[in-house]
Amino acid sequence: MAYEQWKESSEAGDECPLLPTSDLSKQSDSRRPKKDTSRRLIIGCMILLLVFLSVTNATTAIYLTRAMQDQWHQTYTSLESIEEYWTIFQTMTEFSSPDPAIVDAAWQQYVINGFVTLPNSWAEDRHWPAARSMPGNPSQGIYVVDGFHQLHCLMSIRDTVSTLIDGSHVHNRTHTMRHLNHCYDALRQAIICRADDTPLYVPKDTFWSGDGQQRRCRDWKALEDWVIRHTACQDPVGC
Repeated sequence: MAYEQWKESSEAGDECPLLPTSDLSKQSDSRRPKKDTSRRLIIGCMILLLVFLSVTNATTAIYLTRAMQDQWHQTYTSLESIEEYWTIFQTMTEFSSPDPAIVDAAWQQYVINGFVTLPNSWAEDRHWPAARSMPGNPSQGIYVVDGFHQLHCLMSIRDTVSTLIDGSHVHNRTHTMRHLNHCYDALRQAIICRADDTPLYVPKDTFWSGDGQQRRCRDWKALEDWVIRHTACQDPVGC
């Protein structure tokens, strides 16, 4: 009789559970929290792993960036650390005075030529090009500090313009033009290389941009002292 009932139930497509329905419901309910807890643990571990990898990658990127910057600074930049200070830029100074005597006296203070001698080993450590050897000391190379070279070019242009304005004849025109073209380009490259992004304000009553504005500058006098200590000349003025 029981077999006949089971057969009829099976033929009708009804399921014949091994456990009563109430027992299955209780078992399902008892297993669900465990599955949910496991799923949460897995998701939590994945989130922690992603956070850890992100922090590690960011830390590594910052370290590598700073290391590259330090290497670039030590390898390709200035000769030594020069102190900086705040100063005020002025449109009208003794260098732009309408009195030629005052202007000439102001420009004549720049007399250091900028030629220095540096050890070849020191230059090699910084991957600098090999320089002309110092006479009598092949372990030293001759260099000219760029700031002094730029100032020399500026003064050469000024001297030539002053000569032409005074109506005087320019001697050795071919050499003068070659030197001026060199100086134009040297100053152009220096300006573009530094790409100074300082915004200069335009005053309300004049067009003298940046007049009276504070700027942070390197100590030129300190650089002059460094050049004098490492001069390639018997006389740092008349090399």
